Amino acid sequence: MRSFTAPNGIEYGAYDFCYTDLIYNVTFSKTPKGYICNYHNIKSGSSTTLQMWYSRILPPGENKIEQLSSYLDRNHDYRKGKLNFNQGSLIYADQEFSINSDDPKLLTLYFGGKDVLYQDSEINLIQTNSNDNKRNEYLKSLKNSNELLILNQHGAPVFHNYDINVEDIKNIKPNILGYLFYSCNVGAFHKDDYLAGRYIFSGNGLIAIAHSTPIRTNVGPDGPVEKASDATPYKLYALLEKGASFGESWLFAYNSIPGSLLGDPTIRLRERKIADFSISQNKINLDTINKLYEINLVNNNINELRNLQHPFTFDHPYEHDLIEMELSLPGKISKNSEGKVMLGLEKQNGHFKGRQPLIFVGDDGYSIQFLEITD
Repeated sequence: MRSFTAPNGIEYGAYDFCYTDLIYNVTFSKTPKGYICNYHNIKSGSSTTLQMWYSRILPPGENKIEQLSSYLDRNHDYRKGKLNFNQGSLIYADQEFSINSDDPKLLTLYFGGKDVLYQDSEINLIQTNSNDNKRNEYLKSLKNSNELLILNQHGAPVFHNYDINVEDIKNIKPNILGYLFYSCNVGAFHKDDYLAGRYIFSGNGLIAIAHSTPIRTNVGPDGPVEKASDATPYKLYALLEKGASFGESWLFAYNSIPGSLLGDPTIRLRERKIADFSISQNKINLDTINKLYEINLVNNNINELRNLQHPFTFDHPYEHDLIEMELSLPGKISKNSEGKVMLGLEKQNGHFKGRQPLIFVGDDGYSIQFLEITD
């Protein structure tokens, strides 16, 4: 993939949406040599690949073969239980990370997995608001064993605030499994020595979610912060906690962490736990626009069941169609009981045929069931 330079002179990094955004003619253009991806279409990136994820295992800088070999050895050791990480997270964040919140520290802790993946004592928060001495504290903390690093700092392909560059990370050799970067450009894999790659390959890392372009993302509510789900990574964490893989969690909670997957997307933080539920029908035939549908959902044998994702948009990959869909539940469904799932559908631009995931998380696990939608 290549980068491109916008009319304002800003260079934007390469990104992978072209591999998954297969709907509109603006995504690919036909040339005498075949179809090419319109990589300049920054607005691209819709939920067309609901059963697929992609990732890059791309070492940065020099000695790529040696780095890849070491990575595969670590990966094998982690899966066999020979490489372990302390259950906990490190957060390195600007004050602006939670500027819209009435309780910035609490929201930032929720970003670290509070009340979902970790207890307060398992979260190390380093909060910054200027170029201060927190740089050295942060670099030292990277040596500590943690499952996750959540970073929110202004960034570029080879550095981020404050004054952290690829050489720093290469020398520190971070002892962290996974990285969630809320930072512009650090995942710019078209740059040979890109920073996110250094985080993964210089130490014990195996997975990262990072953006190769400038980003702006909401981090929480404008107002009271009351619970873990007020922070945008909640869906991602809820799936990881039940044993979903990073790829699966990212795919179905994409808005939690914008960007691309780097490393092995099949890595899990927890043992996989599958919730037992069923739906009364697995197919809906559309005959009108703006119609409500009811589907019975049965909690077969878990303590509590709740919906994880709504609303969402589903684009069919081979037709110029769009369905907007909202899903709601009557609160939580108790063990061995039923609840009605209300589906609000709006169809646009012709015919449609596709599958939509219904994602639920309970105390005993998670489950994803696909609903066939056609007209």
